[in-house]
Amino acid sequence: MDLQDYPSAIAQATRALNELDAQLKAVKDCIERIEINAEYEVAFDSTLKNDTQRT
Repeated sequence: MDLQDYPSAIAQATRALNELDAQLKAVKDCIERIEINAEYEVAFDSTLKNDTQRT
């Protein structure tokens, strides 16, 4: 690799890294939505009770 090739190689690696970062953020956002929905379902499901309420 010649010195003149470095800027394009750096730019290509930066684009790839930014794409991976965006994909990771999308996955994290999806997981967060799933967790929020699960917490909502548990919080408002009257059939679910904690151990002290079970008979």
